[in-house]
Formats: sequence, C-alpha cells, structure tokens
Amino acid sequence: MNCNELREFYELYAIGVAEDPERAEIRAHLNRECEACMLGIKKAREVAALLEGTAAPAEPSPKLRRRILAAVGVEERRFGWAPFLAAALALSLFAVVYFIGQQGATQRELARAIEVQRGQNIELTRLNEAFVIPKGGKPQRAGMFQSASDGTAMHIQHGIAAPNESLVAVTLEPFDGSDQPTTTPLFAAPIHGLVP
Repeated sequence: MNCNELREFYELYAIGVAEDPERAEIRAHLNRECEACMLGIKKAREVAALLEGTAAPAEPSPKLRRRILAAVGVEERRFGWAPFLAAALALSLFAVVYFIGQQGATQRELARAIEVQRGQNIELTRLNEAFVIPKGGKPQRAGMFQSASDGTAMHIQHGIAAPNESLVAVTLEPFDGSDQPTTTPLFAAPIHGLVP
C-alpha cells in the first residue's frame, strides 16, 4: 500500500485500534522511516492527545463492570450478612467473657459473705448464756457456751442444783455474761427427773 492509501488509518493506528493489514503496512513504512507516514502518525498522535484531554472521564456502570469481570473469569465477592454476623459473634464472645468474669466475682463475694456469716454465727453462739430457772424462783447463771471453730457449741456445767420442774433457758447476753437474763430467752427446755 502507498502512503495515500494509509492516510485514513493514521488516527486508528495512533490510538491503537488499527487492524491488519493496514497496521502492518504502517509499521513497515515507519520502520523504513517513510517521511510522509512519520509526519502523518505524529499529527495523528497530537490529535489523539488533544481529544483525550477534552473528553470527560467516564466511569463504567456497575452492570458493565460485572459483565467485563465475568467475561475474563473474575467473580465479584459479595459479603452480604457476613460483616454483621461477624460483629454479632464478636459481641457475643465479649459478653460471654464479661459475664464469666462477673460470675467469678459473684462467687467470690458469696464465699466471703458465707465466711462472714459463719464468723457471726460463731460469735453469736459465744454470746449465748444458759440460765437455770427453778419453778417460781429466781434464774441462776449457768455459764457461757463455748463454741468450736465450725460454729457448734456445747455447754456442760457442774455444781448447779436444778430442782425438779426447773427450766434451762438460753439468752443472748453481753460477751462477759450477766447475773440475770437481759433478753428474752432464745429457747427454754424443762428439766425432769433430777434430784436436788
């Protein structure tokens, strides 16, 4: 082909869309340093550069993007609910760890409260005092209960005469005891069959 026949393909060659046999012919003329073709391609590249600068950039539509990617074998990944489920899972794990920690703290507090109550029961038992109350008579001090570390208490008193039909009463008294009951008895039990 001669230079006049190739002239109408210079712009297509400059933007890279010319097809064979014209593309091969223009390349051959340029390799031979044909002045007419070199000048024509130079002008075509200038025009292409000007046109490229004046055109507004076009963003392909999402549909076109998906079609192009599908045509070359690339699939778009969609996350859908995955981020929300991951966030919910993370929040749930945080809640589980938090509540397990709270449960441990609650159990420690409960154990401490039980220990305090146990100590108070022991102290209360120490403050219980036994009195022997003869029928129609004045109560006699029978001594203080001595408690064990487990909170149980036993009182054995020797040398107090308790006539028949007397009562044994337990009251809550000051730590040092008292000669007469100062509170209502916690409980009282009759004494039967004893000889004075």
